[in-house]
Amino acid sequence: MSEEWYVYSGSLDNEVHKIDSDGNNEWEYTGHVDTVRAVAVDSDGYVYSGSRDNAAHKIDPEGSNEWEYIGHGDNVDAVAVDSNGYVYSGSGDNEVHKIDPEGSNEWEYTGHGGTVWA
Repeated sequence: MSEEWYVYSGSLDNEVHKIDSDGNNEWEYTGHVDTVRAVAVDSDGYVYSGSRDNAAHKIDPEGSNEWEYIGHGDNVDAVAVDSNGYVYSGSGDNEVHKIDPEGSNEWEYTGHGGTVWA
């Protein structure tokens, strides 16, 4: 028996999808109001997404919203999560934000001169 794994994707349809190892849809998250541009997942199965609606979202393993972070002034084009649950988001506002596990801003880095993609 093979091990179960998942793929997470975002799209122009404003949705995040969880897809199982057989290619079946597990759930879709429809909490964004514009194109999903970035997706990351942590070791506990929480999913983090960034969108052209200038927001980053934390989605629980069942596909429900945990929180929405709206501290950026432009598209959220990159998201990453560390082993302690802190989220790092990059944006068209040329900033990187560190977001705590509860969805609050920890700090902002403003040293870039252009959109932060990664």
